[in-house]
Amino acid sequence: MATVLVVDDDQFDRSLIVRNLMRVLPDADIVEVSDSGKAVQVFQDKKPKLAVLDIRMPAPDGFDVLSEIRANPEYDGCSVIMLSGSTSANDVQRSRNLGANDYEVKPDSLGGYRELAEKLASNWL
Repeated sequence: MATVLVVDDDQFDRSLIVRNLMRVLPDADIVEVSDSGKAVQVFQDKKPKLAVLDIRMPAPDGFDVLSEIRANPEYDGCSVIMLSGSTSANDVQRSRNLGANDYEVKPDSLGGYRELAEKLASNWL
């Protein structure tokens, strides 16, 4: 059973992501956390196969967590998807430079969250 980590400080966004991932990955161990500090602990304890990280969170932000993940070879098997409301080319480029596998803009509809979950499942697990 694959572990999927969802990190987002916005409870509503996090619940939409988690609920849709549970629908398309019913056998996955989906762990949700609201802050970056807890995310690092989940990496140490569960070594997720997929992590979905919000960028804009209280320090440390998603970029900091991504840097920490990519600095540890123990987590090389984890696909990291950065998720943000930002469409900034700088955020996309910074994510890629730090080792993110992909960058997704947060959907603006329930159907969009459903499509995002299906894409994450098919592309990264």
